[in-house]
Amino acid sequence: MTDAMTNIADVAMEQMLATIGDFQKTANAMTGWTQPDYMVAVTRMNTEFADFVATRIRENLKTQTEAAQSRSAMELGEIQYRFFTTAVEQYFGEVGRQARLSQFALEEWTERKGTG
Repeated sequence: MTDAMTNIADVAMEQMLATIGDFQKTANAMTGWTQPDYMVAVTRMNTEFADFVATRIRENLKTQTEAAQSRSAMELGEIQYRFFTTAVEQYFGEVGRQARLSQFALEEWTERKGTG
């Protein structure tokens, strides 16, 4: 993996974790009557993230199988390139999904609190 791809993946993960952290901090300030909404949002975020992890594991296993069956260095390089390109696209997609879920939950919360 190139340094640039490593940096992109690191930045994507940091942004996703920061978004989740911000959402959790805001959720801690919620009153009891909004707690069910928070739990629904967190459950959805966790489900989405678990699906993302499962997809990445499947991609990893698929790539390992393809790499083991490759017949040349060129073919192996193409397999690795596809894997890393797909990974970066999926990580960015997941950051976007998590950000949208967080934004939706925060908008719902502020509307219920009368601050939106």
